[in-house]
Amino acid sequence: MGKFTGLDGRAILKQAQTEIYRAGTEMSLTAEYDHLPSEHRARVRAERTNTVRVARAESRQAIEDWATAERANAQKHLNANPVGTAAEESRRVAEELRIGRMVETARASGNPKSAADDIAERASKAYGVGNGDEAHVLARASVELNGPSYATEIIANVELDRTLADPEKAKALKDLGDVEVVLAAFHRDINASVAQALQDSVKLAEAIGDKSAAMDLKRETVEASMSAKIAAWEGAQKTGTKYQEPVGVLPGGPTDYSH
Repeated sequence: MGKFTGLDGRAILKQAQTEIYRAGTEMSLTAEYDHLPSEHRARVRAERTNTVRVARAESRQAIEDWATAERANAQKHLNANPVGTAAEESRRVAEELRIGRMVETARASGNPKSAADDIAERASKAYGVGNGDEAHVLARASVELNGPSYATEIIANVELDRTLADPEKAKALKDLGDVEVVLAAFHRDINASVAQALQDSVKLAEAIGDKSAAMDLKRETVEASMSAKIAAWEGAQKTGTKYQEPVGVLPGGPTDYSH
């Protein structure tokens, strides 16, 4: 049983951030305690920096496992097709037969392209007046005849409307969207937390005169900062919101630790 077992995505992030924050705080304080032996301070830096790295790695795996399970569960509900009533099955068969007849007639006409365009136009009009069932049948016939691309869009819109009309499927669709929101926030915030903790590790390494470790940590801090910024930028693009620099990253870009 791992430390993140049984937690949802948001709880995984919160627990990992808490662990990383504590490690960073201890390193920051130890950097100020110059009365402590250098060997002790070096050991604290090594152990707490490792804690930060392990927390990020383990939480990454945990949240990917959580996301995989959540997606699978949501998809199962979206794909569920309850057995229809006799009347519903009869209507479905009738629709399939109608689509087949339209396709055969169009192909026999000698100008299937024109027929496909006409059928797609009828589908668009049917969808526009709220007749989703008729629009779906017509659009499917047009697609089989290689009709215009918007016929495919009509099919997708009708099927989305049907999904949203089913409470269980609508919830599954919402859950899928929520997984992506949580993942985006995780990658932004976990890397920002790591960047902040690594800056504390740099501070402690410099306090004890470990220049080699400090330089390595500075490069690692830049990487974590940039990962957080990229995740924040991608999240802003997806949601149509203004980019905001994550808290804890190196300000202004990766040049802060270039020397």
